[in-house]
Amino acid sequence: MLALVHGEWADVSVPFRADQAAAAGAAQATLRFGFPPQAVEIANLALVNHGPDVDPAALPRTIRRYPGFEADAAWRAAARERIDRLRRADLRVSVVDAAGRPVPAARVHVVLARHAFAIGTCVRADRILGTTPDDDRYRDTLARHFTKAVFENDLKWEPWDQGGERHQDRVRETIRWLRDHEFSVRGHVIVWPSWRASPPWLRAHVERPEQLRAEIDRRVDSQTKALAGLLDEWDVVNENYAHTDFTDLLGRSAMEDWFRIAARNSPGTRLFYNDYVMFQGEGPGSPSDTLLGILRDLKASGAPLGGIGEQAHFGGNPPGPAAVLAKLDRFAALGLPIQITEFDIDTADADLQLAWTRDFLLTVFSHPAVTGVVSWGFWEGQHWKPRAAFWDREWTLRPHGKAFFDFFEREWTTAETVETNAAGRGTVRAFRGRLRVEADAHGRRGSATIDLDADQELVIRIE
Repeated sequence: MLALVHGEWADVSVPFRADQAAAAGAAQATLRFGFPPQAVEIANLALVNHGPDVDPAALPRTIRRYPGFEADAAWRAAARERIDRLRRADLRVSVVDAAGRPVPAARVHVVLARHAFAIGTCVRADRILGTTPDDDRYRDTLARHFTKAVFENDLKWEPWDQGGERHQDRVRETIRWLRDHEFSVRGHVIVWPSWRASPPWLRAHVERPEQLRAEIDRRVDSQTKALAGLLDEWDVVNENYAHTDFTDLLGRSAMEDWFRIAARNSPGTRLFYNDYVMFQGEGPGSPSDTLLGILRDLKASGAPLGGIGEQAHFGGNPPGPAAVLAKLDRFAALGLPIQITEFDIDTADADLQLAWTRDFLLTVFSHPAVTGVVSWGFWEGQHWKPRAAFWDREWTLRPHGKAFFDFFEREWTTAETVETNAAGRGTVRAFRGRLRVEADAHGRRGSATIDLDADQELVIRIE
């Protein structure tokens, strides 16, 4: 197929394997385009059958790109400058002896133990509490690489109610395990406001809005009370952009009530609105603009909205870093923290998957409003989009998974040694987060742990 892109014709080849046979003239090709008005020219479109014995991976494939894909794209240098300014700070260490005198020429070792920026994933209680070898590997991988966890399905209305006390006790046991391993914990989700995402019995109230309101309010009240004090964050409402059955009947103001009930029962827990369309479309009526209107209304109502969750599920046509940054700027104007809550990229194009994982992380890590990235799973054996998982079924780390963890564990980390000057002082520019600091001089040692959030001073006594 030839396509006219930015004024130039390009040859586009997309090999794939058909799941079933089609009679002559019955096969169809569907081309999908973006939201803004556009003019597209296509020539020589053809479906070519190479037979059942040809591996699609061996056929020519057009390398898909997004705006800003290029290695020398200007946005990269700007993002790295912002990262140095926003995500790092100066730790000024003074080393003194037992009498409080400065120790010159002491060696100071500074290691980042935990990023202030959250690195998370969704989890399942049965995996964390399970006893199989895969469960052991699941827990070990989780504890080794992540600092935040969100329940994938365990807290949703139907599993929570149907599972009863036994299920709810297992959720609490899972939270205890996560706390013991120093995770912050998100709850997902209290109200997913549609019939399809709620227990079937609730539909009996379709013509009785006040009974529907009472049942949902009861749900919010009972679950937030049951988990009071156990969660750092709650997704109070999920996907009201597309799931509007409840708000069509009750009005959008019902969401304000859900937030207020959750806040009353969950002091100290940050309450989120969560959706998936922040990066989709431009202008009035676009998904992104509709979402912004929902959030503006919530905030204007005085509802205790504490943060914006953007899921960030991507496929084969991601939007490009500049577009992501522009959308983040627009939503950040609401004055709320933004968290990437369900990141993945589901595509058969491994090169695109790798490039976008790396570039998306660089983009959001460089934005001041973004507080963390949570992936929607990490292992193919427990993932809603198996080819999007970081590890395959046999626990081999895929290239885009390696890029994800190299970003935080190799490139954007701190492991430095400096020597104190004549006044016993040394400075390390470190990534914000929990730092382990050790000092030694002439066989004497001292150590400390510090949570670095801004330029800070630390005194270490060696004895």
